Amino acid sequence: MATCGILAYYGRPTIIKRAESLPVTVCINNMRKIDAAKEDWAAAGGKTNGTPVTASDFEGYLDKYRARPLVCPKGGVYRYGDVREEPSCSYHGTIAEAPAMTRKREKEEAIARMPALLAELIVIVLVLVVAPVLVITMKAKHSQ
Repeated sequence: MATCGILAYYGRPTIIKRAESLPVTVCINNMRKIDAAKEDWAAAGGKTNGTPVTASDFEGYLDKYRARPLVCPKGGVYRYGDVREEPSCSYHGTIAEAPAMTRKREKEEAIARMPALLAELIVIVLVLVVAPVLVITMKAKHSQ
Protein backbone atom coordinates (compact mmCIF):
# COMPACT_ATOMS: atom_id res chain seq x y z
CA MET A 1 0.00 0.00 0.00
CA ALA A 2 2.78 2.43 0.89
CA THR A 3 4.60 1.57 -2.33
CA CYS A 4 1.51 2.46 -4.37
CA GLY A 5 1.27 5.84 -2.64
CA ILE A 6 4.92 6.63 -3.24
CA LEU A 7 4.72 5.58 -6.90
CA ALA A 8 1.55 7.63 -7.38
CA TYR A 9 3.18 10.68 -5.83
CA TYR A 10 6.40 10.47 -7.84
CA GLY A 11 4.67 9.41 -11.06
CA ARG A 12 2.29 12.37 -10.92
CA PRO A 13 4.75 15.00 -12.25
CA THR A 14 5.37 12.84 -15.34
CA ILE A 15 1.67 12.55 -16.04
CA ILE A 16 1.16 16.27 -15.48
CA LYS A 17 4.15 17.12 -17.71
CA ARG A 18 2.69 15.06 -20.57
CA ALA A 19 -0.71 16.70 -20.16
CA GLU A 20 0.84 20.18 -20.09
CA SER A 21 2.93 19.58 -23.23
CA LEU A 22 -0.24 19.05 -25.28
CA PRO A 23 -1.50 22.70 -25.16
CA VAL A 24 1.75 24.11 -26.54
CA THR A 25 1.67 21.59 -29.40
CA VAL A 26 -1.94 22.48 -30.21
CA CYS A 27 -1.11 26.19 -30.11
CA ILE A 28 1.95 25.78 -32.36
CA ASN A 29 -0.11 23.79 -34.86
CA ASN A 30 -2.81 26.48 -34.80
CA MET A 31 -0.20 29.17 -35.51
CA ARG A 32 1.16 27.07 -38.41
CA LYS A 33 -2.36 26.83 -39.86
CA ILE A 34 -2.84 30.57 -39.49
CA ASP A 35 0.51 31.20 -41.18
CA ALA A 36 -0.27 28.84 -44.08
CA ALA A 37 -3.72 30.40 -44.65
CA LYS A 38 -2.23 33.89 -44.45
CA GLU A 39 0.44 33.01 -47.01
CA ASP A 40 -2.19 31.51 -49.35
CA TRP A 41 -4.28 34.69 -49.04
CA ALA A 42 -1.24 36.90 -49.70
CA ALA A 43 -0.16 34.88 -52.75
CA ALA A 44 -3.68 34.82 -54.25
CA GLY A 45 -4.20 38.55 -53.72
CA GLY A 46 -0.72 39.69 -54.69
CA LYS A 47 -0.09 41.10 -51.24
CA THR A 48 3.43 42.18 -50.40
CA ASN A 49 5.53 42.04 -47.27
CA GLY A 50 4.29 44.42 -44.62
CA THR A 51 0.64 44.31 -45.72
CA PRO A 52 -1.50 44.32 -42.55
CA VAL A 53 -3.64 41.21 -42.07
CA THR A 54 -6.83 40.64 -40.10
CA ALA A 55 -8.66 37.37 -39.49
CA SER A 56 -11.49 38.36 -41.83
CA ASP A 57 -8.98 38.88 -44.68
CA PHE A 58 -7.97 35.24 -44.91
CA GLU A 59 -10.94 33.50 -43.24
CA GLY A 60 -11.86 31.59 -46.42
CA TYR A 61 -8.29 30.35 -46.80
CA LEU A 62 -8.18 29.24 -43.17
CA ASP A 63 -11.17 26.92 -43.66
CA LYS A 64 -9.04 24.46 -45.64
CA TYR A 65 -6.63 24.08 -42.68
CA ARG A 66 -9.11 23.66 -39.85
CA ALA A 67 -12.16 21.68 -38.86
CA ARG A 68 -13.13 23.98 -35.98
CA PRO A 69 -12.18 27.46 -34.70
CA LEU A 70 -8.52 27.85 -33.78
CA VAL A 71 -8.31 28.59 -30.07
CA CYS A 72 -5.26 28.53 -27.82
CA PRO A 73 -5.86 25.85 -25.13
CA LYS A 74 -4.32 28.13 -22.49
CA GLY A 75 -6.56 31.08 -23.38
CA GLY A 76 -4.01 33.04 -25.39
CA VAL A 77 -5.12 35.40 -28.14
CA TYR A 78 -3.62 35.03 -31.62
CA ARG A 79 -2.00 37.99 -33.34
CA TYR A 80 -1.82 37.46 -37.10
CA GLY A 81 0.89 39.95 -37.96
CA ASP A 82 1.65 41.42 -41.37
CA VAL A 83 2.30 39.39 -44.51
CA ARG A 84 5.52 37.38 -44.00
CA GLU A 85 5.43 38.07 -40.25
CA GLU A 86 5.03 35.00 -38.06
CA PRO A 87 1.74 34.80 -36.12
CA SER A 88 1.99 34.79 -32.34
CA CYS A 89 -0.01 33.86 -29.26
CA SER A 90 -0.32 36.10 -26.21
CA TYR A 91 0.36 33.09 -23.95
CA HIS A 92 2.92 30.99 -25.90
CA GLY A 93 4.64 33.63 -28.06
CA THR A 94 5.69 32.77 -31.63
CA ILE A 95 6.18 29.28 -33.03
CA ALA A 96 9.91 29.52 -32.32
CA GLU A 97 9.42 30.95 -28.82
CA ALA A 98 6.57 28.69 -27.72
CA PRO A 99 8.56 25.82 -26.14
CA ALA A 100 10.85 28.15 -24.13
CA MET A 101 7.99 30.50 -23.23
CA THR A 102 5.90 27.54 -22.08
CA ARG A 103 8.75 26.19 -19.93
CA LYS A 104 9.16 29.64 -18.35
CA ARG A 105 5.44 29.89 -17.57
CA GLU A 106 5.38 26.30 -16.27
CA LYS A 107 8.23 27.14 -13.86
CA GLU A 108 6.37 30.21 -12.64
CA GLU A 109 3.18 28.19 -12.20
CA ALA A 110 5.10 25.39 -10.43
CA ILE A 111 6.62 27.88 -7.99
CA ALA A 112 3.15 29.22 -7.29
CA ARG A 113 1.92 25.64 -6.64
CA MET A 114 4.78 24.78 -4.26
CA PRO A 115 2.88 25.46 -1.01
CA ALA A 116 0.03 23.18 -2.13
CA LEU A 117 2.48 20.47 -3.21
CA LEU A 118 4.28 20.72 0.12
CA ALA A 119 0.96 20.31 1.92
CA GLU A 120 0.21 17.23 -0.23
CA LEU A 121 3.61 15.77 0.63
CA ILE A 122 2.99 16.30 4.34
CA VAL A 123 -0.36 14.51 4.08
CA ILE A 124 1.25 11.62 2.21
CA VAL A 125 3.98 11.32 4.85
CA LEU A 126 1.35 11.37 7.59
CA VAL A 127 -0.69 8.67 5.85
CA LEU A 128 2.26 6.45 4.93
CA VAL A 129 4.45 6.84 8.01
CA VAL A 130 2.65 8.29 11.00
CA ALA A 131 -0.68 6.47 10.62
CA PRO A 132 0.85 2.95 10.57
CA VAL A 133 3.01 3.84 13.61
CA LEU A 134 -0.09 5.02 15.48
CA VAL A 135 -1.94 1.83 14.58
CA ILE A 136 0.94 -0.34 15.80
CA THR A 137 1.20 1.70 19.01
CA MET A 138 -2.51 1.44 19.70
CA LYS A 139 -2.49 -2.33 19.08
CA ALA A 140 0.46 -2.69 21.44
CA LYS A 141 -1.35 -0.73 24.20
CA HIS A 142 -4.55 -2.78 23.79
CA SER A 143 -2.69 -6.09 23.94
CA GLN A 144 -1.06 -5.27 27.30
